[in-house]
Amino acid sequence: MRSLGARTVLLMVALALLGSCAFQAVPSSSRAIARPRVLVVGDSLVVEARSAIEANVPGARVLARTGAAPCSLLDVAVAAATSADVVVLAFSGNDSFLAPCMTGSDHRIGGAYRDSYEAYAAQIDASKLRMALTPVWGDGHATNSLSARQVAEAWATTRGVPVVDAATGLGGDRFISGGLRNAGEHGSGSKVVVSLRAPDRVHLCVAPAYVRGFNGPSCPTNSSAGVTRFAAGIARAARS
Repeated sequence: MRSLGARTVLLMVALALLGSCAFQAVPSSSRAIARPRVLVVGDSLVVEARSAIEANVPGARVLARTGAAPCSLLDVAVAAATSADVVVLAFSGNDSFLAPCMTGSDHRIGGAYRDSYEAYAAQIDASKLRMALTPVWGDGHATNSLSARQVAEAWATTRGVPVVDAATGLGGDRFISGGLRNAGEHGSGSKVVVSLRAPDRVHLCVAPAYVRGFNGPSCPTNSSAGVTRFAAGIARAARS
């Protein structure tokens, strides 16, 4: 009887230890799941949508500059990407003096943007990259934005980078009402060029304190349908 009792006790202890290990091996349903660290890289549309993007993608870091081309932000984006799990690229077709790295580029948007994306993939883990297609501009530079979309989609598809159309649903409601202003006039921002955001058929809202070549202000969250929809598209890209 004593021998039987000792074996029973040992068996019970062994079963208890096994149960404890099994319990520890199963993740607790209440344990918080780590949120991916998202970096969004882009130009003035991303600058304007910053507040709305941050509201849609909690914890996201936005790295954007008005007038930027992909090559403009390559170095700083590569550095910032080391602490990111997902990197969303969203460039709409700038090739002006605001993007010095595009100067003298004989292939302009097509080849220059493609080469830039190759540089991003070479210096950032390609599995982190996501491509967000941007709206086609409605002004005289519409061909730039159309080329930017086509190049971005073709390159990303070829490289197996997830592509999301962040311009889905964006049409006439991209802009809020407001009259055009002359350079230097209150609300135009820069004293050198007319920098009114809307309704120039390119941007998402009126940004009265815009400073050329810098980050500039973001549009207030929900300030226009365009801001809301573009930010939602960036969020879809981040989750893809």
